[in-house]
Amino acid sequence: MDTRQSSTPTTETEYITRVFPKELAAELPLNTSAEQYGSLSGTLPSVLWAFAVRLSSDGHLELMRLVFEFNDEITRAVMATAFSVGEQEPTDEVLVPGALRSWTGSVGSWARRRRSDRANSNEAVEATAYPALWQEYRQAMLNSSAYPWLIGSIIAKLDFELPPGLDDARYQIRAKVLKTLDVSSAVLHLDLICMAGSVVLRLPWIQNFLAAQKYNRPIHKVLPDALVVIGSADRALVTVCSQYLEALWPHTGPQILELCVGLLSHPHGRVERTLFDRTMIEAWADQDESMVNFKVTGNVCSLIEVGEAVAWLSAAFNNDLSGTSLAFRYPNCSEPDRDDKWLPALNFAFLEPPPATLAASPSPTEESTPSPPRSCWANLFGDRPVVSGYPIPRRAVRQTGAEMPLGLMAQSVGERTVGVWKGQPLIKGFSSALVPTEYDRDVVSWHYVFNEHGGRLSYTDPRVQGLLGDAMEGLTSEMVDFVDRSC
Repeated sequence: MDTRQSSTPTTETEYITRVFPKELAAELPLNTSAEQYGSLSGTLPSVLWAFAVRLSSDGHLELMRLVFEFNDEITRAVMATAFSVGEQEPTDEVLVPGALRSWTGSVGSWARRRRSDRANSNEAVEATAYPALWQEYRQAMLNSSAYPWLIGSIIAKLDFELPPGLDDARYQIRAKVLKTLDVSSAVLHLDLICMAGSVVLRLPWIQNFLAAQKYNRPIHKVLPDALVVIGSADRALVTVCSQYLEALWPHTGPQILELCVGLLSHPHGRVERTLFDRTMIEAWADQDESMVNFKVTGNVCSLIEVGEAVAWLSAAFNNDLSGTSLAFRYPNCSEPDRDDKWLPALNFAFLEPPPATLAASPSPTEESTPSPPRSCWANLFGDRPVVSGYPIPRRAVRQTGAEMPLGLMAQSVGERTVGVWKGQPLIKGFSSALVPTEYDRDVVSWHYVFNEHGGRLSYTDPRVQGLLGDAMEGLTSEMVDFVDRSC
């Protein structure tokens, strides 16, 4: 007896709570861990809410209504389906991604995949039995500009987490945008989320900081590859600007970067961009290039996401603190104190995070004294801002110091290759060295040793010898080129 007909969705409720969740769950990586699923279950409702808003921007009002109305049911069905895919429970171990290219590629490559490939995969839900109306709904859903945004956002939620002890800056930005628009998150309903709004975001501009770095290329060409540091003193990520923007905001981030590059190349002009969901942004800098204004017009979720991205970008390239220790910058926004504002507006400034979230940055000490564990990397960046309150890639090993590409670490000590000393890989320059200290789960941790005044660092220096005395069995210089690195 063919029982397929009895399981075919015949109502709106059945479609949105049974079929759509199965297809959404099939998009999740097969190696997703139990810890990642646990994190997703708490954040998926807000992601679906934003997805519904973006569906309305695409003109799919009925789909928007369904996703909005059955948000909780979709979440429960996605999680139940994801746990039962292939009749395998996800592992309790957090799977460690590879090098930086893996977490940027996992998000970026999805958006470039053909949906026809997905539709033909064995994991896709069979669609031949759908009624004609649901075939129409399904195609509208999968072909909307909002659907790639949804998948990219879910993958970012799975791959990234906030370092322990830090407040999430994005929550504060979301609350302030809603308050500025006179919208309470507790009473959001269909009429409100369908409305387009405008807000002006005013932030410290990045022009002067980048110019002070004395790059040998124009700063608008440097920006995509400029180094950024995100996290806390004992767990941070060092990468380049374009990679982080694409990984955390897969669709909005690259367009924000393009806008800022355009403004840097025309510092006294105005630059306009229309985002994938028809959100319009106009940007212009003050005459002295110290502040920048972003006028954003679009749905409320886009206003929030643009605010998150531009606040992060501004914090990553602004430092108003003097000194040689790391400067931790946490975005803070407030409404301007004036009665004549012609549009809702938010002013951004960057503050120190709460003291409890920061470990003391090490200061150079006597050459015989090693730097504190996990914080030696602070000496690599001088007064480079460290953006606090934003997530970094999820890792099985916590408090790993700063994660960065091996090439960048080698460049910091003036070397291009990995050498060997006493049978152990070592990266050594004239006055500094990187010594491996731990090798676990395909992750190599390095300790940075340097002479403060630039004098020659010897292989026999007690700090180097002390670390080499704990040589790790089985780690070779050839293996270092194929594993994840942290410092």
